[in-house]
Amino acid sequence: MNRSMCKRLVMMVIGVILMGLGIALLSQSRFGADSFSCFNFGISSLTPLPFYACYWISSIILLIPGLLFARHLIHLGTLLSFFCTGLTAQFFINCFRKGFGKIHILPMRITLLCAGIIVFALAASLFFSSNLGLTPYDIMGFVLTQKIKIAYFWCRLGFDALFALTGFLFGARIGIGTLITALFLQPLIGVFNRYISIPILEQSLFES
Repeated sequence: MNRSMCKRLVMMVIGVILMGLGIALLSQSRFGADSFSCFNFGISSLTPLPFYACYWISSIILLIPGLLFARHLIHLGTLLSFFCTGLTAQFFINCFRKGFGKIHILPMRITLLCAGIIVFALAASLFFSSNLGLTPYDIMGFVLTQKIKIAYFWCRLGFDALFALTGFLFGARIGIGTLITALFLQPLIGVFNRYISIPILEQSLFES
């Protein structure tokens, strides 16, 4: 295994871990998490299942169209995100709840919101730049784009809105955090791609 592949694997693993941390920070802020997490928080509130189990079940369902129509997007990262993102998020959520309980101080909540968005965007940048597969949720977005022939941005925006609304109807909290991740996450990921993820990969290629 060359140094380039090792770096890509490390980026993928760190991306998944940070994704779970980002979800937990957004959840702890109580300003709303990303759309897919909102959906799973909603399912969890209706059932005795913990968040990570709901994440697994919904990911399996979303992965089916990918297996049928977009197998080229499924790789090691897809499996790692499927198994570990929900578990990692649940771990950090439990740690925050035991350590801090429910935070009511507004400046602290805003700090958690900002930290969650930054960490989540950095996680996505590292994960996607590793080029080792997409998450089941993102694969479903690409499948829908191919099938209904709508620009990815609008298709993804509608997809996010549907999941966020469904999660809200099921009892999840949505808010400014949900809106920011839906509208502004991609540009922020682009910033991290330019200044962090791509330079790491380019350095790896130069060294190899």
